[in-house]
Amino acid sequence: MMSSGLDRGAPEVGQLGTTPVGSRFELQVATGAHGQLATAWMWLAIVALLLSGVFSILLVAARTPFIQGLMPGVDFFRVALVVHVDMSVLVWFAAFTSVLWSLAGSLRWQGLAWAAWLLAALGTAGMTVAPFVNPGTPIMANYVPVIDSTVFLWGLVVFGAGFGLTALRALAVPQRVGVNLPADGALRFGLNAAAVAAAMALLALGWSWHTVPTTLDTRTYYELLFWGPGHVIQFCWSLIMLIAWLWLASLSGARVPLTPRVVVILFGIGLVTVFTTAPIYLAFDVTSVEHQKLFTWQMRFGGAWPSSR
Repeated sequence: MMSSGLDRGAPEVGQLGTTPVGSRFELQVATGAHGQLATAWMWLAIVALLLSGVFSILLVAARTPFIQGLMPGVDFFRVALVVHVDMSVLVWFAAFTSVLWSLAGSLRWQGLAWAAWLLAALGTAGMTVAPFVNPGTPIMANYVPVIDSTVFLWGLVVFGAGFGLTALRALAVPQRVGVNLPADGALRFGLNAAAVAAAMALLALGWSWHTVPTTLDTRTYYELLFWGPGHVIQFCWSLIMLIAWLWLASLSGARVPLTPRVVVILFGIGLVTVFTTAPIYLAFDVTSVEHQKLFTWQMRFGGAWPSSR
């Protein structure tokens, strides 16, 4: 599966694109700079899961007699819950998505890629230490719960900037799908679609940040701020999840009863759906009930295809 010296895209894979069923969905990746960057993102993903586990232990400690009094802050249980959720969902998914973009991506703009990783790592560190050095009020907003403290919020912003740069780089240097649509080309199409979804989520976040009134109470403010982009980024996570499933199934020797074209159609459903984001923002104010309902419908009709519901 591994090849060396690959600068961009995948080499020709023969007639895989014409295989009716049972195609092997594998991404051919390179060693060297690709592998180093992907390894760095993988370590960040693993560290995020480890930190999530540590904070799950602190959750128990925060409710344990004689120990809970040793915890910093007033409501350390919810503070630890915020970090636990953000590490196990936001940081983990973003880091692993960046692993796949790095493995199969181009060698162009490697300096930017490493700067993005450094920002993400620094942001993760900031969110992790915030409960101990700058404890604040936990806000259990949907999609991205936060701690209303300077250190945590700056950590979240820096991490978001790192992931955002990685997504924009993946979008600016798209994966080569191939004319005959080989099986690995279908996966690369999915990676491109995931980059579009991530970029659309960034657009939604900027739009919400610009329009949500700052006079609202903090709970309502962060709920509305992350409502739109939180829904859109789920399409990115779902696309990456399907790519990983197909790749793992092929590596395990399982027969995948899908052609590359069918896989691209499935990926295309998610890709097309994220383009409804801008019309939703243009049609209704961010604070309106219609805005919230339309994003719920967006996920229901365009994002339910990878779920088991």
